[in-house]
Amino acid sequence: MSSYEVSEPIINPPYAKPSRYWYIREGEDPQRREGRRPPIIFPPRDQKEPWTLDEKILRPSKEYPAGYELALVSLIRERLEAWQKAGCPGVTRTTLELIQCLKEKVIVEPPADIKDLFLAPYYGWLVESLVEGIRPDASEGEAPEIPRYESNREPGSTAEVDFWTSREPKEVIRSHVNYVVPDTLRWEQSAAYYIDRHPAGEAFVKNAGLGFAIPYLHNGEMHDYVPDFIIRLKTDPPVHLILETKGFDPLEEVKRAAAERWVAAVNADGTYGRWKFALVKRVSGTNEILTRSASQKVNTGG
Repeated sequence: MSSYEVSEPIINPPYAKPSRYWYIREGEDPQRREGRRPPIIFPPRDQKEPWTLDEKILRPSKEYPAGYELALVSLIRERLEAWQKAGCPGVTRTTLELIQCLKEKVIVEPPADIKDLFLAPYYGWLVESLVEGIRPDASEGEAPEIPRYESNREPGSTAEVDFWTSREPKEVIRSHVNYVVPDTLRWEQSAAYYIDRHPAGEAFVKNAGLGFAIPYLHNGEMHDYVPDFIIRLKTDPPVHLILETKGFDPLEEVKRAAAERWVAAVNADGTYGRWKFALVKRVSGTNEILTRSASQKVNTGG
């Protein structure tokens, strides 16, 4: 164990005021100390201009010789604690009654906390940013991201498509499901016409009743993105193209990012062949998208 490692790094509950911390200095054994760690900041190694010190804002740390204490943060902590102990003077009666009502009426199941009510939606946005931002760096030799498959379901197939619909279906040729059930009045019907006749397409299916969905996170909640078509291209090796025909969608970029991430992960895994994703904004551009997709390289997540 190096001087920067401890066996139990998290020693405080997530919502309570910290009551203990690890004191770590290079070349010394870590010490578990009582109380709250002072707010400390360390200058960068290549710092050229020294910081301006002020006893009320920034001062040399007594615990960490190379660090500086954020004196203003320490003052805010002290005054906040004193204000809470005094009964939160200045808070309106309505706010105090609301807090009391929440404490009495809201039942919280661990690991949730009553404070979660006040964190929404910001907590969800934070989780979303972290989930989307934490990815392996394959350029530095890290293993690429791979997908998590449903453990309670076999691989999907067009043989499973069997459902009733009140929509008017469109008959097609190059599909195991010999009809397209559109979700639009004209758009998807027109796209299916181009797909069914394009020379680069070997087979395709409208994603209706197939159960194919790409998960994505938005506002802290998981959702399923159900793209329009899956097309098997005449390439060597074969490539499956996920094609979305989209007009205006406020979540277009969120869904596109989720689909591209899904494709890269599935290609890195390799179990289910090679995949691509494309979005067409104009139905007349379907032919161009198919031609380009059949000639471009596949994103393998590397």
